[in-house]
Amino acid sequence: MKLKHLSLLFAVLLVFNLFASNFVFAEETSEPKAKIVSLGDSISFGYETGKPNTSPSPIAFPNLILGGNQHVVNLSMPGATSKDLLSSLDAQVLMEVEDADLITINIGSNDILKAIGFSEILKNQTPITDPVLLAQMQANALQASQDLASNLTSIFATIRSNSGAPIFIYNIYNPFPAVDQNVSPFGSFLNTVGGQIAAAVNVEMASQSQALSNIGVFIIDAYSVFDGNQSSYVFPMDIHPTPEGHAALATITTQKLVELMPEPEPEPVFAIKLSASTSEETEGPVTVYVETENKEDVQHLFWLKGDKLIEDFRAGGNEIIESFSFEVTENGTYTVLALHNQQLYALEKIDITNIVPPAEEEPPAEEEPPVDEEPPAKEDDNTPPPPVKKEETKQPVEKKPVVKSGNKLPNTATPSNNYLVLGAGLLFVGFAYMAIVRIHKRKSSVQ
Repeated sequence: MKLKHLSLLFAVLLVFNLFASNFVFAEETSEPKAKIVSLGDSISFGYETGKPNTSPSPIAFPNLILGGNQHVVNLSMPGATSKDLLSSLDAQVLMEVEDADLITINIGSNDILKAIGFSEILKNQTPITDPVLLAQMQANALQASQDLASNLTSIFATIRSNSGAPIFIYNIYNPFPAVDQNVSPFGSFLNTVGGQIAAAVNVEMASQSQALSNIGVFIIDAYSVFDGNQSSYVFPMDIHPTPEGHAALATITTQKLVELMPEPEPEPVFAIKLSASTSEETEGPVTVYVETENKEDVQHLFWLKGDKLIEDFRAGGNEIIESFSFEVTENGTYTVLALHNQQLYALEKIDITNIVPPAEEEPPAEEEPPVDEEPPAKEDDNTPPPPVKKEETKQPVEKKPVVKSGNKLPNTATPSNNYLVLGAGLLFVGFAYMAIVRIHKRKSSVQ
């Protein structure tokens, strides 16, 4: 049996369980579909009302395995015996089998029913009480079960040479419910005979179960599931399952798949730890360090200010994949998201509370101008002033004579004063010249 088939079936089981619990981790999940090839008789072909259908019924149990919605190729044939099934394994059927992920086989009921002449018994509606006839019927059933086992061996070998998928073979269930003999002698007879024949056939199959499992063939115990539930699982006076019966067959099939699935490998633990560069009061900044065991497995590392969820990082964040650290200058909560290369993630938060504002410098105090204080009033004192000594009398200072000159301006004169005097002289000369010119013109005009 190839491992890839079980792996795909296991993936399908996981997806089915996720949807059944109404939990979807990703926004878009593409559901894998397993290919199930169904072989057998009218039981796996399916009946909806107890009457034959022209095509496989959608309520047939192969369509319900793993919650349904699988790719099912139903090649079952109503009325088929194990010999018919062996003969039908031609190239076309084996082509479908070749890439199957699961193969179900429900066969053998018609082998037994034909051997005991069930159609005639059902027609007569009379229980068989003759010990000879009962012994002959049991002998025919035993021979049919041996032929069934031989044909199944050939069927398994043919399928296994073309496919490594697991093969599920369903044992024979007793289709007749237990009834009171006083109420229905014929019904009681059918229940007794059906139970005896089914048990004999199933014992033969059970003896081969270990050998069958070694080649990837597994017996599905339909007998135990239907025993005591025939009234709801089987149509009255028939052998075909009701919709409830098909659902029960699908359930035990899925359960068997779960049993065969290997234990999933534990997911690698991925965690990050955040720490601050200091816990003492500081004016900042404070460096936040991100620690993890395998930094090389981290593909992306982001941080955002605030108490964030993973959805808040959809638009990105401040990436720090190179430094695995970042600086903050304000108190508050900071959230870090790390994405692992195995599609894992870690979300951690840290509270920074030790950043204090810098101390403000006080401006220098302005000096107030000194206030002239009035001298304290002198108290009346009758003490006479000290006598003045003659030696301490100051002598008069001799003044040096200042030499004056009339040809020079005093030292306080400036060049601008000189320019004013010169300008005034030139103005005077100009006026005088104009007066002389006018007098001369008048004289000239008189002459």
